[in-house]
Amino acid sequence: MEEQKHSFGQVSILTPHENLRKILSPNGASTEILFKNFERLAKKGIFAVCRIDPILPYITDKIKDLTEIIEKAKSKGVTHIIASVLDIPLKIKNSIFSNLEKYFGTGMKWNYQRLYKENIGTSLHANIDYRKRIFDSLRNICERKNLTFALCMEYEIKNGEIKGLNKEFMSSYNCE
Repeated sequence: MEEQKHSFGQVSILTPHENLRKILSPNGASTEILFKNFERLAKKGIFAVCRIDPILPYITDKIKDLTEIIEKAKSKGVTHIIASVLDIPLKIKNSIFSNLEKYFGTGMKWNYQRLYKENIGTSLHANIDYRKRIFDSLRNICERKNLTFALCMEYEIKNGEIKGLNKEFMSSYNCE
């Protein structure tokens, strides 16, 4: 990810496990390079933001792994974490499910088909209870580490209306 020229920079991180990163982002920068980018931003006084985005249910959602990412990002100068759980655009849902089966097996495809039932706008979203458990854990980890936390484009349907989840989970004034 290239360094940005304004008052903050952000780098996306999927997982600390390089082999998995190669499957999920085959042409992307290595995890090591991404963490070095945080360090470079912080040394230049640029507000460094780590995006854990998207979190893939059953693949990159283990709290232990997410905690490791947050701890390492903080050690490199990050002061703010942003996260979201994968949304599946309706237009490509069959392709997503097919790739999940190809790389992670039929069971994973079935798990996703059971978890992704909430249709919000043009995407399927993971079950709201699942997403809230992840966001609550991340916010608590960030609070214990003295980092601010926000969500990226996370919504729920409540009483027939689409509501943003940031008010419930954000610990900063802005998401970015």
